[in-house]
Amino acid sequence: MDILRDAAACEELGSSMLAKTLTAAQDISNVRLLCNQHFEEFKKLNRRLVTVLNTDSSLKNKTSALAALTTFARYKAGRDDLYDVIKTIDVGFENTLKEREQASESFGTALGKLHSTMLVLMMRVFGYRIRGLEVVEYANGKTAFAIDLLLEICKVPSYEPEIVANCCTAIADLADVESRDVKTLRERIDSLIDLIQKYNVVSTVSGALQRYLNAAANKSSSSVMPNAVHTAVISFVVAIFNLYTFSSQGLTATALRQSLLISTDFLTSCIPAYIRLCIDEISRCIDLTTSEVVHPITPVLAVGITHSLKVLAFGSFHMGCATQLRVSNIVTCILLGLPIKEFVIKHLELYAYLFHYNVNIDALCGEHNLPEGIVVTEICKSSTILRTTGQVLAALPNETAVKLWKLVASGSTHIPIAKDAVSFDLLGNLFDVSINSEAQRREPPKSIAVSGDIDCVTDELDRRMASLEADRESSKQEESKDLRLLGDLPSLLSTPMPKPSVMADTTQNPIKPPTLPKKAQEVWVAAAAEGSSAPAEFACAINGHFLRHPMRAPSGKVFEKETIELWLKQVGSTDPITGDHLTLDMLKADEDLMARILQWQIGQNTSLNKVDESNLYQF
Repeated sequence: MDILRDAAACEELGSSMLAKTLTAAQDISNVRLLCNQHFEEFKKLNRRLVTVLNTDSSLKNKTSALAALTTFARYKAGRDDLYDVIKTIDVGFENTLKEREQASESFGTALGKLHSTMLVLMMRVFGYRIRGLEVVEYANGKTAFAIDLLLEICKVPSYEPEIVANCCTAIADLADVESRDVKTLRERIDSLIDLIQKYNVVSTVSGALQRYLNAAANKSSSSVMPNAVHTAVISFVVAIFNLYTFSSQGLTATALRQSLLISTDFLTSCIPAYIRLCIDEISRCIDLTTSEVVHPITPVLAVGITHSLKVLAFGSFHMGCATQLRVSNIVTCILLGLPIKEFVIKHLELYAYLFHYNVNIDALCGEHNLPEGIVVTEICKSSTILRTTGQVLAALPNETAVKLWKLVASGSTHIPIAKDAVSFDLLGNLFDVSINSEAQRREPPKSIAVSGDIDCVTDELDRRMASLEADRESSKQEESKDLRLLGDLPSLLSTPMPKPSVMADTTQNPIKPPTLPKKAQEVWVAAAAEGSSAPAEFACAINGHFLRHPMRAPSGKVFEKETIELWLKQVGSTDPITGDHLTLDMLKADEDLMARILQWQIGQNTSLNKVDESNLYQF
């Protein structure tokens, strides 16, 4: 602290004293003592440092002075004075920033730490609430420069998690839907996607988050994950969905997910680790022997898990990451093992995305289709997940099970669900058995562990599994890799084909799953229709998935662009619904429908993706 007091007493800070000041400031206890016990000297030192920024000709001295101010800003009690100090920075320092930027553009030289250090100072002083557009303004209106600065900050391991959280929220802000002008919005989103791909944004953010997740996992069992980590994860997931929702026809849904998610470890490593930490915190709030909640469960935990499962379901649909996700799918049974009344029933949306995710990675169909040599632990095996799911559904009241199915079905409106997967049919059978089981008509137990009503459910499930396995073995055949991208295509028949229903689409799938009883099927179809908030005209005629790029055929049927292109490539010039002759050049982009879809999505965006910031910013 003495060095800092000496620096404050100097009329002019030279290179030597600036270096000593910066070294002393690295010890937060020195800053705390100076601020608490000698506040006037603390203020004087801040102003001495700003004078260096404004008037000193040495770039090295400016860099040291700015680093010292940024280090002081780690101490919360000193930020009010630093806020006043920042306002006195004049054109002298601003010109230095511009010169560095111009040199970089002209000669390709690195900008150094001056711009990023100043941004970190502002983040700390303003309570980690710097917005994306403010970063762009700071970068002289250059979005690419702004993103580059945010990523450089993310790469510094010594920064606190709140800094990375602010970087994530700033990137999310750039993908926010603040305009109802569809053309302008899509142009901005397309440009942002190009920059995110160019600068490997997802990979960099994932690496930064992984650092803090690893640190949280290595702490004591009673530690709480920093709220900033929740902010970072949730904000970034929201940004990904905005990019997916409002991107133009220039990038297909598959290519978008491949470039943004599958090519990084965000899905396979970062998100599962985050969910595990959230579950650990929830488990500490519950007495697992009595299933009683002994401590309040922080709402952001359930919000974070829900958003994480949503992006897992989205990213894993017919993509190449399923094997790795299945092997590490321990979160499913852990989540299903939480108390029914105290957690499951209160967070049905979370469990709807959990089931959606398990269908998309085909986690219920057994381990026979995994690559040779892959070892799956007992908790990740299909038999364990199936039995645990059956137990949970058996413990739910009928109306709750139907409501849960509504959420699963309506969720597939916005995120594709793999209806061609065996797991989809098995999940339908699980709901069917639980709904029609006469054994579970009483008040649900507190947890599945004490339920005596599940035997009939699991016995029936075992019977159906045996039947399904027998059908699989008797009719096994090679399936086209490209065709699986289509989701759930109708059978390849020459005769006209009816529009597939929500629950029981006919597919070119060698497996003939058990058919749902007519009464139960009516329940599921009605539930799906009621649960979906999107207009019926926004659904692809082939698989019922939400349209992103609608293409209208001469028959009047509307298809998703990527889906119908793959259909025609694999099947030939045949309309999948009417059986009429159809070629690519006969399809027309339905711009009017596209505009209606986008306007509807913009209106829905606030309610679907908006996060309660009052919880997230409690740093």
